Amino acid sequence: MLKKQFSSPPDAARPYVFWYWINGNISQEGLAADLDAMHEAGIGGAVIFNIGGHGPAGPVKLYTSEWRELMRFAMRRADELGLDISLNNSMAGWSSSGGPWITPELAMQEVVWSETKLPGGQVFDGQLPQPSTRLDCYRDIALVAFPTPECELAGFPEPSVLLGDVEIDAGALLDSDRSTWKSFDAEGGSPVCLQFSYDRPVPVRSVSMVPRELRDLPGGKLLFSNDGITWQEEFSFSRPERFAPLNRVFPVRVAPFWRIEFSGSVVLSEVHFSRGYCIADWTGKAMSDPYGTVKPGFTSPSLDASPDEIILREQIVDLTGQMDAEGRLRWDVPEGNWTVLRFGYTPTGSRVEPASREGGGLECDKFNPAALDVHWKNSIQPWIDDPEMNALFRFVHVDSYERHQQNWTACMPDEFLKRRGYDLSSYLPVLTGRVIGSVKESERFLWDFRNTVTGLMHDNYFGHMQQLCAVAGKQFTCEPYHQNQFNNVTAGGKADIPMCEVWDGPSPAGPYWMKLGASPAHVYGKQIVQCEAMTASGPNGGSWSNDFWAMKDDCDAIFCGGVNRMVLHVYVHQPWEDLVPGQTLAVYGTHFERSNTWWKQMPAFTRYLSRCQHLLQKGRFVADILYSCGENSPCKSIEPGGAMAPPRGYDYDVCDPYVILNRLSVDDGCLVLPEGIRYRLLVLPDDMEMTSEMVQRIGELVEDGAVVVAPRPVCSPSLSGQPSADEKIRAMADKIWGDCDGQQVKERRYGKGRICWGKPVSQILSELDISPDFQTSAGPLVRHIHKRIDGTDCYFIANSSDQSLATDAVFRTDGIPEIWDPLTGEIRSLPVFRKENGRTVVPLRFEPKQAFFVIFKGKAEFVSGERNFPALKTVQSLEGPWNVMFHFRGSPPKTVVFDSLEDWSKRSELELKYFSGTATYSKSFDFPNIGKIKSLWLDLGSVKNVAEVRLNGKALGTVWCAPWRVDIKDAVRAKDNRLEIDIVNLWVNRLIGDEQLPADCEYTDGVWHLLKKWPDWFSGKCPRTSGRTTFATFKHWNKDDPLLESGLFGPVTIQAAE
Repeated sequence: MLKKQFSSPPDAARPYVFWYWINGNISQEGLAADLDAMHEAGIGGAVIFNIGGHGPAGPVKLYTSEWRELMRFAMRRADELGLDISLNNSMAGWSSSGGPWITPELAMQEVVWSETKLPGGQVFDGQLPQPSTRLDCYRDIALVAFPTPECELAGFPEPSVLLGDVEIDAGALLDSDRSTWKSFDAEGGSPVCLQFSYDRPVPVRSVSMVPRELRDLPGGKLLFSNDGITWQEEFSFSRPERFAPLNRVFPVRVAPFWRIEFSGSVVLSEVHFSRGYCIADWTGKAMSDPYGTVKPGFTSPSLDASPDEIILREQIVDLTGQMDAEGRLRWDVPEGNWTVLRFGYTPTGSRVEPASREGGGLECDKFNPAALDVHWKNSIQPWIDDPEMNALFRFVHVDSYERHQQNWTACMPDEFLKRRGYDLSSYLPVLTGRVIGSVKESERFLWDFRNTVTGLMHDNYFGHMQQLCAVAGKQFTCEPYHQNQFNNVTAGGKADIPMCEVWDGPSPAGPYWMKLGASPAHVYGKQIVQCEAMTASGPNGGSWSNDFWAMKDDCDAIFCGGVNRMVLHVYVHQPWEDLVPGQTLAVYGTHFERSNTWWKQMPAFTRYLSRCQHLLQKGRFVADILYSCGENSPCKSIEPGGAMAPPRGYDYDVCDPYVILNRLSVDDGCLVLPEGIRYRLLVLPDDMEMTSEMVQRIGELVEDGAVVVAPRPVCSPSLSGQPSADEKIRAMADKIWGDCDGQQVKERRYGKGRICWGKPVSQILSELDISPDFQTSAGPLVRHIHKRIDGTDCYFIANSSDQSLATDAVFRTDGIPEIWDPLTGEIRSLPVFRKENGRTVVPLRFEPKQAFFVIFKGKAEFVSGERNFPALKTVQSLEGPWNVMFHFRGSPPKTVVFDSLEDWSKRSELELKYFSGTATYSKSFDFPNIGKIKSLWLDLGSVKNVAEVRLNGKALGTVWCAPWRVDIKDAVRAKDNRLEIDIVNLWVNRLIGDEQLPADCEYTDGVWHLLKKWPDWFSGKCPRTSGRTTFATFKHWNKDDPLLESGLFGPVTIQAAE
């Protein structure tokens, strides 16, 4: 059955597409044509998104009866064609979950505060300022007061600010108002130098640099000077996380002149120098930044706070009960100087994007399941409540997370207490960057706070979404990454089908990107791993400049990374039949649309993908190493490097703490998941802070026979259970690690297993006598993935080079090898192989970018006299003139004689030079030696971009990648052979050609060239007289852009096996 289905893959193995309906430009005729085209092209399903913007609005408004009827029509038609339908969980945009039904109270929330300084020895009776508020929605959390630290008592003068040598008005940088900002442009490659001059030397302990909202800080350095001439560098900094401020603390420096040198242009909202202490990177550690700080470390002990910079916890006064609902406080202030912080929360203002005007709305609170319930009730439940529609879609999707930060919800105090075991109210000042008790104590609170924030998102957003799907009988697909607001592996484990995302580019993405989907699937027992594949920007394919050959290496790399279902990005709905290339997603996405020149040839490409996916969806993944992403949050998974990197030939997964604590067991020295995946080695991050639960579990696994690589823990990163938690950890570490110090002693036996610290992973694998699972003399040029299907070892291996390659491949398995070719569906034996030290060596030969499966069955040890791959020789060249018929869109075809094969974009005839579409090459030839040869191929040589071959009226297939040939044995005859080759190039040349003609559309200026409005000829107000034959809602090409090579270049030869 497996062999039969490999040749003709079942529909379940087909790739899917993201189907984007753009800004109300929808037609029933276009939907029908899209779905018919998908079905015919070998697409198995579509994820429906309604996207706002990206061009002029169309006539269909979201949530109207007209729109709902079009949705119903699309789902009915898809069902008739056997296409699976997935609905994005939000009917508008692609990220993330929200709409008009989300009120400010149900929206994403963040902590805000106001600060009031009060002298002691008085009764204060007054109104406290309400913290900054959005959408007229604010709720108080707590009111706390504490003796003002000495370092905050002294006032700080306002500086004059110079840009270079010129004094500027820098009020926007000094007003403590993030809504004001100032731009500074780097000119001629010079840095932007801002000098802050004080009228006297000032003690500076910390600095904060805040970019304008949703803008980035470049890298740079901070310097100080006593005379404004000689400067000393305090620190340099690289670009922070996207949109994040920079908050640094350093030893107190006293100087009148301070300078920040930014390496590039910058838009600044605030710059503050302060005598006060701030916890390094405190906004990221408090989950306040649009892009979270990944696994932030603890402040260095060398930058510890002094006593006059610390707030003692026992000195904090909770005044919450003394403030009325209007924010008025009456308080008998004790002696001394006091700081009063009024904490509350307000919506972040994040909205679902990109949405049409009528479809937009607030994002729901990701920590509150009730808010998600409201969203589900309004967005998905209406389709479930319709019995017909409910039966017509299988999946609900959450796309990559792009809606920025949230760090509060109404139930946060209760959730924090439940999850961490202590009350957070007295630690709230830490969320402003201050120190409570000690820097270490404050950092531990922030660690607990981040883990609570991410845990709430895991459980109440991703986890609750899965529960809603399960109740409705749907599967939850999810891209669990981006913007660092949670732990990717944990979020992915909540999905029924985790996904990753790989953008098309000059070279394939590394395995990190594929394992964003594959690792959660593997460690949480999910069989399908989807990938948003071939997402592209304009230069890398979003401009109709991509073909199947250019995408092949990316696809093979994606498969080798663990993916087994492509979701191609993107199929933009084409509401029109006569306008091409048509509607776009601006610069984004490879154009998998019926309006693309090569769409008719898509079945050959999807058949290749389907054969690969059919096998890769079977069996269990084989890997040797399991990496832990650690206990710190947020975490975007890991990309192992340095001494801990997996050696070549060994594969790996990444897991989260939950998997270690709850899903791993040990069997015969292997770490085993409940679904049967086995690993030989568990590698933890080099974090010497671990929770006691993790330390205990490591001890249990090692004692049962596992090999674990982990540093000796010295303390807990958490305040939970202190101080006994630290004492317990030290006692367990003494027992498990013993004298293993990572320097002199790097390994220790404990129970049946071993604990290692300070050894490279490669050395440990070698000492365990674990040989590479796959290796070749070609090294990294050949990628692989290994699955075990019902006891059969199945390797998918791919040549990443654009050159032919011959190599001996060594497989860590036994048995008789077969080659399964996903390009042709052919299955045949590989008769030449040998056994060496329990492994099988198979001589292989790859064409450029070629990939295939090698599958091992049975057992044998022999070398036959045959070859694994036939050597081909040319037995006839097809030279001389060719008739070439150009099939023009909307006008009769034209036949031209090419005396020899050439690039038609170099022709002098403008209609050929700028031609995009299909041209048919034809030639007659005799082949008198037909009876003497068993195997014959027609080799096309070089093709730009795709070919379809017919010989004597028999279709021989589509040629889109190496080897650029087809089998002609059953079609060729001795005399009067009629050969026809359809060559399809790309849209680029015709688009450039149309730019030579008068413009008849208006596009926006700047980086993006979006269609401004529908032209009059489009609206039927006048005829189209420019002579242009193309139309697109985004302009990628200009009249002077170089044309792309196009045509059949050859040499075209007939080849036979020697």
